[in-house]
Amino acid sequence: MPALVVIGLWALLQFINGFGSITASEETSGVAYMAHVGGFIAGLVGAFLLRPFVHQRPRYLG
Repeated sequence: MPALVVIGLWALLQFINGFGSITASEETSGVAYMAHVGGFIAGLVGAFLLRPFVHQRPRYLG
């Protein structure tokens, strides 16, 4: 299974569990799920913002 599929499913499950735990009891608050979603989104935004500064190595055929 491709890594992008697994990461996408993981992010989707975190998002669903985060919203599912909004009406949480006293034992759980759902903060951890939403923190994972926020970190995932921050990582995506950071990767796209820093992408122009990454220098590609030339490919050597040999």
